[in-house]
Amino acid sequence: MPTVEKTNGTNNRYCEDWLPVKNITNGMIQLENGYFVCGIKVEPKNIFILDEGARNNVIVQLRNFYNTIDFEFWMIIADRPVDINLYLAQLQVLYNKTTNNITRKLIMQDINKANAFMGAEYNVVDTEYFFLFKEKRMDLIQKKLRTLMSGLANCGLNSIQVSNSDLRMVLDNFLNGGTQTNFGDVLMLNIKSELAPKGMKFDVTDFMISGKYCTIFTVVSFPKYIAPGYLSDLSNIAGVKVVAKHIPLEFSTMQKMINKEIADLKVRYQSEKDQTMQERIRQDYESLEQFVQMLAATQSRVFDFQLHLMVIGDSKEDLENKKMNVRSFLDAMGMQGIPLMFEQEKVLKSILPIFPKQDIEDRIGTPIPSPTIAAMYPFIFDSVKDVGNSTLFGVDYSGGVVLFNQFLYQVKKEHNRNNGNMIILGTSGSGKSTAAKLLLRSHIRNGYKVVAIDPEGELEDMARFLGGDF
Repeated sequence: MPTVEKTNGTNNRYCEDWLPVKNITNGMIQLENGYFVCGIKVEPKNIFILDEGARNNVIVQLRNFYNTIDFEFWMIIADRPVDINLYLAQLQVLYNKTTNNITRKLIMQDINKANAFMGAEYNVVDTEYFFLFKEKRMDLIQKKLRTLMSGLANCGLNSIQVSNSDLRMVLDNFLNGGTQTNFGDVLMLNIKSELAPKGMKFDVTDFMISGKYCTIFTVVSFPKYIAPGYLSDLSNIAGVKVVAKHIPLEFSTMQKMINKEIADLKVRYQSEKDQTMQERIRQDYESLEQFVQMLAATQSRVFDFQLHLMVIGDSKEDLENKKMNVRSFLDAMGMQGIPLMFEQEKVLKSILPIFPKQDIEDRIGTPIPSPTIAAMYPFIFDSVKDVGNSTLFGVDYSGGVVLFNQFLYQVKKEHNRNNGNMIILGTSGSGKSTAAKLLLRSHIRNGYKVVAIDPEGELEDMARFLGGDF
């Protein structure tokens, strides 16, 4: 097990040699073995705000999309610190133009709040979804990109080819604890030394990399039934990166594997004396027989589905707390995930497409058909980043920032927001009044004249403080 420590503020040569990256250019990672890593970034879409028919249609189309893929790919769910610099710049312009002391105070409070959101105190991130693959030939790279983008478009999902920045961010998520590294110069002559981990130490079930404490859970079993959006909750756990490697399996190979399992179960059924166990075995082999029949009837593609969760902590204690939370989360979802002992380095290499195939990949993974993978639908991350002088409300349930401009229609056209009319709905105590006051405060900060009808007198203190009449 290699142990590498940071020395004199520079990377140990071993860390650089460990990383097989030659360059990042034109939206591709160039590897030392002649391969290129490329792919797409998928825009999230919350299917749970759609009606049931529309939601089911997305999943059916996604199943059809997976059926067209005949090459292995990695689905990587990573995150980057939230970027609301445009909002900050607009607040600064507003501050410079304003002479009213009360208004300037409100603007400065909002500037401080926005800076805090982008800092370590709040740790607000944007979750992003990537499909990456590895290929040598440029014509095949373009063909695979077209297959991915057109297939997802048929599902109503927008996607674009990954940028150099996207690829850099993905690697930093796993190799540098999410800390963004800087390019050496325009030609990226120091790309290898910058991307390489700032020290590594692999132990039995965890490891340190770039000063972060990490463990990778490998999922070894799934529940029998998968509800729509099954993976979406996993992607929103703070401090956890999710990777699912998809390796297409030939139907004939899959059929032979399952038939052998069925034959073994039938032998066990005949020799089992306990009637309860016998009934359980019978249900298992009948379920497998139905599974084979379903695959043959629907022509569903089957993937060797290898799901991993990388847990990252700032300290040993922080890591242990997060590991406990992840175990509880997986148990609640009917999954079993374990850190593979003495093989954390191999698992790390397995979840990143820059490394060669690892031998553990022949021992992990679960055969899962395309309808089930489609139902897992992970692409749910809601955030609102309206342009203009918006209101920073906070974050929503999925962790996305909510930056809302009631009068967005004045600066940007959106099909469902063509005026400033709105209503705030929610149960008692859910924060309706707080949201309304934040909105009114922002309008006053922006220099609007506000007339509020307030039968319960909730706004008197606010009106007096901001120099209004009540």
